Amino acid sequence: MTLLEKLKENRIPPKAYREFEQEIAQYNLNALRQLSLVGTVGGAALVLASLPPLRLLDLLEGYIPIMLLFAAVLILSSTVLKRWEKAILPVYYVFISLLLMIAIAMGTYLGRTTNATTFVMLVTVLPLFIIDRPIRMNLIFGAAGVLFCFVDMNVKTGQVRDLDLANCIVFYLISVVVSRQTVRAKMSDIIVKRELKQQRDMDMLTKLSNRGAFERIVARYIHESNKNAIMLIMDLDNFKSVNDTMGHAYGDMVLQLVGEYLRGAFRSSDTVSRLGGDEFVAFLPAVGSVEVITGKVQGLVDRIAGIEIPSDRPCRIGASVGLAQYPDDGCTFEELYKRADLALYAAKKKGKGCYMIYDPAAENISGVQELAQG
Repeated sequence: MTLLEKLKENRIPPKAYREFEQEIAQYNLNALRQLSLVGTVGGAALVLASLPPLRLLDLLEGYIPIMLLFAAVLILSSTVLKRWEKAILPVYYVFISLLLMIAIAMGTYLGRTTNATTFVMLVTVLPLFIIDRPIRMNLIFGAAGVLFCFVDMNVKTGQVRDLDLANCIVFYLISVVVSRQTVRAKMSDIIVKRELKQQRDMDMLTKLSNRGAFERIVARYIHESNKNAIMLIMDLDNFKSVNDTMGHAYGDMVLQLVGEYLRGAFRSSDTVSRLGGDEFVAFLPAVGSVEVITGKVQGLVDRIAGIEIPSDRPCRIGASVGLAQYPDDGCTFEELYKRADLALYAAKKKGKGCYMIYDPAAENISGVQELAQG
């Protein structure tokens, strides 16, 4: 059963929160920033409405700390929390705890003769601005509700107290139901967006990323980093004859075998893609000079040549590889791709089954290593 099917049955498995941790953190950060911005502006308006000569409200002692608390969270969510994702949820819960304590004080000690509206409003609204396990959210807001009822019973009397207690229970139960449904809807949205992104960015045959995703990743790295990187283009030797003699279905199986090997042949920080046909590319960030990975490239070519292809007839493939370096050989995707492709062409011309390193001097190709004869 898929995650979406479980969500449709009102079940959110715990692993979903771990699997989508990055997307959840980004959503919570954006929600916290928007909430704190609105709270800061709204708190400032309440403070102004409480000052002379307006005096429209009479809870200035509560509105000032609320405004300052929202402002502090706005600053945190715009600075520190952008770089420290694991602190987003702890900051949120500390924030709402302080906010609820202020609301309890406003609804009891500072407003003994009126009903507490700020507290029940916050209990209902705040859970809508976060994605977390519902049981944890409900426990925290439930504990705040118990504290509110205890203080209210010892401070207020009569009909005001009774209405406060009834409101607290009713709005907390509403909050439990609404927050669970809201979290489920938001998780569904996150899962659907990831699946759509994977479909957009994935080559469905080999399960590698496709050309569009590869170009975006390389362009983003070039825009954000000045560290050395390597672009590697690999073309399968003899693949056309495999397609012609064995059929396209057999050729697809060969591509799947190569894709399966490539998925495990590089670091998690590397990007491996299929551009189309039998052409594969890899982008290796922060590797230093190209000489650092020559052993890996040799092993790559040897391994492709050694892939066992189930067939009644003898069938062998090989690989030719061209390499270019960022930023030495190019500072755009197009430049890097063009020069790695030139190196690949030279490897093919040399006799296949080898890798070539692009040399910028007069468009020469050097560093030939005969690794296998395709």
